[in-house]
Amino acid sequence: ALMSDPTKSFEIVAGFTPGQLGILIGGIIIAGFLLAGAWMFMSNYKGFTDEKMNTIDFGKYVIRFIVLFIIVLFLIRSGNYV
Repeated sequence: ALMSDPTKSFEIVAGFTPGQLGILIGGIIIAGFLLAGAWMFMSNYKGFTDEKMNTIDFGKYVIRFIVLFIIVLFLIRSGNYV
């Protein structure tokens, strides 16, 4: 009777709940996204200081990253991890 509930079975075998796994995966995705964003900011800043791009181009990259970050946070948070 206990094995008929897949959530309970998962908790017993894995030692954590599916919600905790979802939060872990979401955290890893956010960390990777922030690392990619830091790399993007550094490379764009180097291009900006070498005068290979102007302020408007640099601003476009910054705004694009912020919008993508908000969308990713919304998609990850919209999952029911509780």
